[in-house]
Amino acid sequence: MPPDSAAGVTSKSGLRPSSPSMPPPLAPVSAVSQFSSSPLLRSLSPEELLEQTQVLDDLMDDIGMGKFQKQLLVLCGLGWFADNMWLQCIALILPRVQAQFEIRDQYIGILSSSMFVGMMFGAMFWGTLSDIYGRKQAFNFTLIVTS
Repeated sequence: MPPDSAAGVTSKSGLRPSSPSMPPPLAPVSAVSQFSSSPLLRSLSPEELLEQTQVLDDLMDDIGMGKFQKQLLVLCGLGWFADNMWLQCIALILPRVQAQFEIRDQYIGILSSSMFVGMMFGAMFWGTLSDIYGRKQAFNFTLIVTS
């Protein structure tokens, strides 16, 4: 049996990981498939949920929060801000437009609904585009369009 590394695991080739802080290799598919043994995922017991949460927390601690993660957090936050800005602007502007141009309520409702229909088609379009070209390019282009 090959000697264990500092983390207590070895890779498939029997070599030790390059550093002790490296996470262990991924579990084989048969070990993971126990969580999806039924067509619907089974409910996890509180102990299992706590164990899986701890594993994820440990992985996130090992990865850390570097410069890239901080930039990605800011970029995603700006994208979220831009999306919500449109909703807030429409909510603030429509009543004033209605009062200024004496538009009936039913047309204001149609205008509000058209925004959500546009968001639905945009989500379908950008989702398909990001599947084809990748999330990074699609997300960057949406930020360019909204800026």
